[in-house]
Amino acid sequence: MDVKTLGRNIARLRKKMGAGLRELSRKAGMSAASLSAIEKGESSPTIATLYKVLKALDTDFADFF
Repeated sequence: MDVKTLGRNIARLRKKMGAGLRELSRKAGMSAASLSAIEKGESSPTIATLYKVLKALDTDFADFF
């Protein structure tokens, strides 16, 4: 999965969950700016960061990919 698709999928799940960017970034323990860059496909998250984001979205790697 490319970075832009990954970001779009994270944004889609966040919106489906009804969470704002700031809310999800707080749950994931990261800055809203970093999460925004990931969602826009401007930044590629590390595995650890992706794990935190997916956990905050109540999903896991198997379901996400």
